[in-house]
Formats: sequence, structure tokens, C-alpha cells
Amino acid sequence: VERDGAGRYRVGRALTTLSDRTRPRLHVVADPVLHALAAELDATASLVEVVAGAAVTTIVAEPPTDGPRFTYRLGNRDPPDRGAGGLAALASGPPAPGEPDRVADVRTSGVVTTYAELNPGAYGIAAPVPGLRGTRAAVTVVTSRKDVADRAASRVGAAAAEIAAGSGWSEA
Repeated sequence: VERDGAGRYRVGRALTTLSDRTRPRLHVVADPVLHALAAELDATASLVEVVAGAAVTTIVAEPPTDGPRFTYRLGNRDPPDRGAGGLAALASGPPAPGEPDRVADVRTSGVVTTYAELNPGAYGIAAPVPGLRGTRAAVTVVTSRKDVADRAASRVGAAAAEIAAGSGWSEA
């Protein structure tokens, strides 16, 4: 058992490490889902996780076409309170003291779309991956095309739910 910053008790690392051996790894589950999403939308898809106070891109799936696209570097770090991926990753966990109002909005709506917040001319569409014990993560799509951004929200949300269901991490 471990105690968090708010004084609540939760399952400790020893049990979590043991359970990790019996459930699929997050990245193993997320990788094919993200590649399918990138191909379907013809846009770059990624998994963004909050790591050490930053929104870190931990998987990148680029579309298989030669059309215009944003290339996102694996390990890219952004402020978690700016950009769709960071906001959605923060929203994947319980409310935290002092979190931006935008995070609560994402938690309510289930998806967020931003424009030119991190990269000029780029739409970011992201959905929190719900129920991951100890990990805050989001599925993100980055595109320069408004038509893709307009139709991406529901598909990004479905991909996040698929990853959560397949990961075996669900707390519910």
C-alpha cells in the first residue's frame, strides 16, 4: 500500500508490478489502434502520456500515404496545459488541485480540439484514455486539414476507449 499526496491510500508498486505481468502492456495495445487511426484519418496519431510534469509523446503512428502531414517526434515534450494531447492526458485522471479549467472541460466533453496552440497551422484532436491506474494518457491526432479535424473527434474518442478496454488497466 502507498499513500498519495492527498493522504489517500492506494495499491502499492509491488502488487502493481505483479499485475503488470498478467495484463497487456499499454503500448502493445495502443500501437495497432493508433496505426489504424492514422490510416483511417490520413493524419499522424500518437499516444501522449504525462511524465515528470510534461506531455510526452510515447508512440507515433504516421499515415501510410504520401500526402501532407505533421511528423511528430517520439519523446516530444510539451507543457501539459497546452495542446490537445496534454490537456486530454491530464483529463484522463481524477481532478487535481489547481488544474486548469480546460482540463475539467475535457473531462466533461470527452474530447478536445485545439488550433495552432503548439504548432502553427496544426489542429490537435485528443481524447483521454480512461481508467489507467497510475498513468495519465491520451490519444491524439495532429493535422493541418480542417476537414480531418472536423471528423476526427468521435474516432479519436473511440480509439481511446478501445485502448482502455484492451489494456486490462481499467479501475472500474
